[in-house]
Amino acid sequence: SAPQPVSPSARHVSPSAPQLLNPFAPQPGAILENGELSVGFQDLGLRMLPWQNERIPSSRKSPKGRPYRSPSNPQPSDICLDTTTPKSNPKTRTVDPARGPKAHPSGLPNSSNQILRSICSGVIFVAQVSNVAVAQSLGVLLILGLGAWVWLSGWLYDLAFKINDKQSHLSFQRVSECSPKVRVHRVGACKPVVEIEQDCSLDPREAHEAVKRMILLLLKPNPGKGVREFTLRSGARPVGFLPREVWVLFDQEQFAFPACEVGEEIPVTIPSIGREIQLKVWSTSPRLLVADNFLSEAECQHLISKSKETMKRSTVVTSGGAPADRKSQVRTSSSSWYKWAYDPVAHTLVTRVAELVGIAMNQESVVEYGGLQVLNYQNGEYYWAHLDAFPPKQLAGAKDPRNRYVTVFFYLTDVEEGGETGFPMAGPTGLKEMSKEGLSDCRSGVQVKPQRGRVAVFYNLHPVSQFENTRDERAWHLGCPVVSGEKWGANFWILLRGIGLPGSHAEAEGQGAEVRV
Repeated sequence: SAPQPVSPSARHVSPSAPQLLNPFAPQPGAILENGELSVGFQDLGLRMLPWQNERIPSSRKSPKGRPYRSPSNPQPSDICLDTTTPKSNPKTRTVDPARGPKAHPSGLPNSSNQILRSICSGVIFVAQVSNVAVAQSLGVLLILGLGAWVWLSGWLYDLAFKINDKQSHLSFQRVSECSPKVRVHRVGACKPVVEIEQDCSLDPREAHEAVKRMILLLLKPNPGKGVREFTLRSGARPVGFLPREVWVLFDQEQFAFPACEVGEEIPVTIPSIGREIQLKVWSTSPRLLVADNFLSEAECQHLISKSKETMKRSTVVTSGGAPADRKSQVRTSSSSWYKWAYDPVAHTLVTRVAELVGIAMNQESVVEYGGLQVLNYQNGEYYWAHLDAFPPKQLAGAKDPRNRYVTVFFYLTDVEEGGETGFPMAGPTGLKEMSKEGLSDCRSGVQVKPQRGRVAVFYNLHPVSQFENTRDERAWHLGCPVVSGEKWGANFWILLRGIGLPGSHAEAEGQGAEVRV
C-alpha cells in the first residue's frame, strides 16, 4: 500500500538506516525517507533538505538555534542532494553500493555529480564551523585555488593554440610521374624563366636538389639567396618528383597565385574541410581572385553575433600611422577587432585561409597573420577608395617594418542592393590613374558583389619584389554605399616582416628572360 504522509513533527530516520558520519557522500545502504536526509553530526546544526512542495515554518529551530532552510526558498547546498528515486516509491531511494548514486536531475554525469556534491558539502561544512577565522581562511584559500585554476586553464588554452600555429597548415600534392623537363616560374609569374631537365633515375629528393642547383647556376640570384621550395599553381607543395610546371620560392619569398587570364579557375584543395575550392581570377592587375562557399552560414553568423556588442565607428590610418578622427567622412562604417586566436571557430577559419593562399603560419620571423576585423555597413554607409599597403616612407626607420602583403575579405551576408567591393583601376574599363573623383567611383573597373560565404583575395605588393615593399598602385579598392539592406563582412591581412631592409630579397637576375637547357 502507499506510504502514509508523516507530519513534520513526526519525521525520523528509519532504524535500518545507518548514521551518516561523512557529510561528503551517502554511505552504502543509506535511505531517504519522505524527502529528508538527517546527517549524524547534529552538533553542527546541519540538516539538508531537498526541494519539495511542503513548506516548513521558519519558526522551527535546529538544535543550535538556527532556523531550518525552507524548501520554498532553496539554498545552494540543495543541489548537493541526489533526489532521483525509483518510480516504485518516489520518496524512498536506496543507494546501490555497487553502482553508486544515479545521475543528478541536472544531467551531469555521475563523476561530475559526485564532485559537485563534495564541493557543495565542503562549502556547507566550512560555513557551519563556529570558528570564523578558520572559515575565512578556508574561504580565501578556496578563492585563490579557483583563481589559480582559471589562470592555468587560460595558459593551457593559449599553449594549445600556439602548438597548433607551429604547424604550416599547407596543402601537399603527390606527383607520381616524373616529368623529363620542368618549366620553372618565378613567384606569381605566368611565363617560365627557365626550363630544366629532371633526372628521373634519381631519388625524388635528389632530383629536387639537382634542379635547385641548376636554377641557382642559371638565374644567379643575389649572394646568400637559395631556393627554399617549389609550389604548384594552386599553392600546394609537390611531394615526389617535380611536375611539368612549378613555381620557385627564393629564400623567404611567399607564394602568390599566378593570375594570368580573367575567368580562369584554379582548383585549390582545402584539407581541413576535405574539399576543393574553385578560385576564379577576376582581375590580373591588380591580382584579384574570388571563391564562393568558402565559409558556412553558421561560421558567418558566429562572427556577426560575437562582434555585435563591440562594434564602433570605423577609423582610418593617417600618414603617421595613428588613427584619424573617428568622424572622418572617408569611412562611415562600423568595425570591431576580433581576437581570432582564442575563438575555435575563427581560428579554424584562419587556418583555412593559410591552406587557401599557400602561406605557412609557422614563419613568425617572416610572416605575421594579422588581425581579423569584422565590418558592418548600414544603409548609405561606405568606405572610399584606399590602398591597404603602407607607403615605403611610412615604414622608413621602423625597427620591425612590416606591410600587408595579402588581403582576404569575407562576405558574411547578402545585400539587396549596393555594398560591392569596387576595384576602380581593374580590368579593361578601369581608370588609368587614381583621381579625386575616382575615390568614390563604383562604376569603373571591377565590382565584387556581396554574397554570404564568398571570399575575395587580392595582393597589395608585387609578388616578385614583395620584400622591397613595392606596392601595387592599381590595388585601390572601396566599399561602395549600401543602397538597400545591411552588409556584414570581415577582412584579414597577412603581413610580411622585415621588408625594405638592406639586402632583403632583391629581384633575381634573369627575370622575364626565358632560358632553356
